[in-house]
Amino acid sequence: MEGLYLKQSMYISDLLDKTQMIRARPLFTPIASRPKFSAHKRELLNDPTEYHQVIGALQYCTLTRPDISYAVNQLCQFMHAP
Repeated sequence: MEGLYLKQSMYISDLLDKTQMIRARPLFTPIASRPKFSAHKRELLNDPTEYHQVIGALQYCTLTRPDISYAVNQLCQFMHAP
């Protein structure tokens, strides 16, 4: 086979371990087309650094997992005030 083959299984596994979700079971449910999150009237994180790092890592994962692109995009909507 010619060409470039991208594989991120170890990267994703490390990300799941870092976020303490390594033992989480997959759940096949569609995400709501209109999120119930709001940029107003909510408690903000004291230190958004970890949120930014995880969302950045998830954005990188969308290169090989386009099926998570919509959900990651929804999370990115709160990068300014997670």
